[in-house]
Amino acid sequence: MVGAGLSLLALGLAALSGCQHNEVAGETRTEAPLAVPAGTQLHTVALRPWPRVVVVQGSLLGDERVVVGAKVAGRVKEVRVDLGSIVQPGDELVRLETEDFDLRAQQAEAQLEQVRAQLGLRPGDSETTLDRTKVPSVLQEAAVRDEAKANLDRATELARKEVISAEELLEREAAFQVAQSRYSKALYEVDGQLALLAVRRAELALARQAQADAVIRAPFKGIVEQRHTAPGAYLQVGNPVVSLVRTDPLRFHGGVPEREALLVRAGQRVRIRVEGHPTVIETDVDRLSPSLDLANRALAVQADVPNRDLLLRAGLFAQAEVVVDPDAKTLAVPAEAVTEFAGVEKVWVVRDGQLEARRVETGRRSGDWVEIRGNLAAGETIVAKPSTLGRQE
Repeated sequence: MVGAGLSLLALGLAALSGCQHNEVAGETRTEAPLAVPAGTQLHTVALRPWPRVVVVQGSLLGDERVVVGAKVAGRVKEVRVDLGSIVQPGDELVRLETEDFDLRAQQAEAQLEQVRAQLGLRPGDSETTLDRTKVPSVLQEAAVRDEAKANLDRATELARKEVISAEELLEREAAFQVAQSRYSKALYEVDGQLALLAVRRAELALARQAQADAVIRAPFKGIVEQRHTAPGAYLQVGNPVVSLVRTDPLRFHGGVPEREALLVRAGQRVRIRVEGHPTVIETDVDRLSPSLDLANRALAVQADVPNRDLLLRAGLFAQAEVVVDPDAKTLAVPAEAVTEFAGVEKVWVVRDGQLEARRVETGRRSGDWVEIRGNLAAGETIVAKPSTLGRQE
């Protein structure tokens, strides 16, 4: 029994040794050499320009998203937009009932004209050129002052001739002082009326602004994401009316893994692929977060994505390739030169005028080219189209 067990163990080791020998040999030569058939297309392996990229997963987000609210309180008269409506800057979104605003504007305008009339300003006259001494109330007090001054002058002359008593002269002096004070007061009142005029003008401007704010307009070009009100609803200041999203441009927002975060810079070229979109979108990295997100250890990056035809939608999944080294090169061969069988990839190498099948490790693919990561060197010659050899691999 012991002798039989030792015999089986020896046979197993021999078989294992043979398997390992075949596997090692298969890395360089899996089949017997084959002469190169005439007319075979050959390719010399060489380094090719292959920019280094960092692949980033992310989404397309709206460049701006805002909930437009009411600036003044009022009842909704008309809603001009609905879900999906495309609006331009200044387009009407919602219109409130304007009767109250119109009346307040008329009232403010009337109060303004009342003050202007008190200052003696006619329609079209500007208060900036107003001469305070020409205001009617000031002219009236100036006349009284001048009369009092004339009376004082006469009284002074008569007192010198001792025609009137000193008491009468004092009365005339007091009358002049009172008239002079009333004249100064009239000038101060004009200043007060000018200040009141500025207040009335500001009140009129506010009333007219409220008139304008009764029509709620779009702040930028965008698409209506949600409608929050309806005709007949009463809005307080700040109540939402419409949610608006700007989708031209969109923003690609993604996270760069920590191991590649130091490679990404603002201004680097980005190629963005969106599911269902026929073309690759090329743009640049516009913004980088100053720090990594501690939750997922990723660096947030953003790139503006033009969307003039508005075919792209906010929220779409996208994959971006950030070109971190545009001058990088790699060993690459035509994709047709690599064959695969049972999960093993290989190429046919021309060596000493004969063909040998060599197992290779492939990497990235781009169009008709595939990257070779091992077991093949620059300068070697391979068959460009193994399918023309007419041999089953």
